[in-house]
This record gives sequence, structure tokens and C-alpha cells, in this order.
Amino acid sequence: MADTGWTLGSTATAISGSWWSFSNPSNVLTDNTSAASLYMDSRDESEALQVSNFAWGTAIPSGATINGVEVRVRRYCSSTGDHEDLSMKLLVAGTASGSNYAAGVSYPTSAATQDYGGAADLWGLSLTEAQVNASNFGMALTVIDGNAGSDTSYYEAVWMKIHFTAAASGPTVREHIQYP
Repeated sequence: MADTGWTLGSTATAISGSWWSFSNPSNVLTDNTSAASLYMDSRDESEALQVSNFAWGTAIPSGATINGVEVRVRRYCSSTGDHEDLSMKLLVAGTASGSNYAAGVSYPTSAATQDYGGAADLWGLSLTEAQVNASNFGMALTVIDGNAGSDTSYYEAVWMKIHFTAAASGPTVREHIQYP
């Protein structure tokens, strides 16, 4: 089984839908300490942060079988016990899809990575190489604030890795016709 290696997305979007909006979402597209941020001051949920359009380090060949998907997010919160994942789903054809892999733990107060999925985990979906190669494939995250106080969470980078098996290739059988 092969994989694409950890790859950063090329598009990050904050999808409107609540009072609490991600600022500077494109900062998750680089591996540095410039962060997207999310300020919340009540027990509420955020809008979605969507990251998509991954230019895989190793190309996924046509006809490959997709075996698993991993997502890695480096994030932290200004206060202990405040922000945590509400929903972590794959983005398939631009729509949040599959199993919800929200970690269910409060974010740490210093930058740390959280991994979701695995080498043999399809998030409850049947994925094709065409879907994971599409520009609107990625991840969608929403956050919940567990306390009434105001705090900010920070998102430094989002990576994705696809595990796949290339389609079998072998010799071509040619028919041999013998004429009298």
C-alpha cells in the first residue's frame, strides 16, 4: 500500500452559519506559526473551517483503490478546557460527509497536532481516486465552546494523507491465431 505523504491543502474557507467566524483561514495552508483564529465568548458552536484542493505529493493513479484517509490539525486554545471539536468530517464534492471524528477533548494551551482517521479508515464512505483527486475534496471542522468565558483557538496547519493501492497491472494477453 502506498500513500501520498502529509500534504497541505491549497484552499481554506470559513463557511458562514453562526456568530463565530474563523479569521484568516488561509493561514492553515502553510506549515508555520501564522494561524487562523476563532474567537468565541459563549457556549455556542462555530461556523465550519473547510480545507480542500490538496496537491498530493505522490500522485494517486487512475483506478487506484482508496484504503484510508488521515487528517492532521495543529491547534491550541488560549484557555484550558474551552474549545473542542464539534464535528470533523471529510469534504466530498464540497459537502461534509462520512463519520464524525470530533476528538471530544479540549484543545491544549500550546500548539499540538491532533490526528483523525487512519491508513485503513474510510470514514464510513466508499471513496474513489476521482473523488480524492477532486479540488473540492478535503476536511470540514466545526468547534464548540465548552465554557461561558471568552477565548480564542488557533489553527496553524491542516494536512491530509491518502492511503491507496494502485490498480494491478500485468502482461497483456494477446490472442494468437494460427492460419493454415
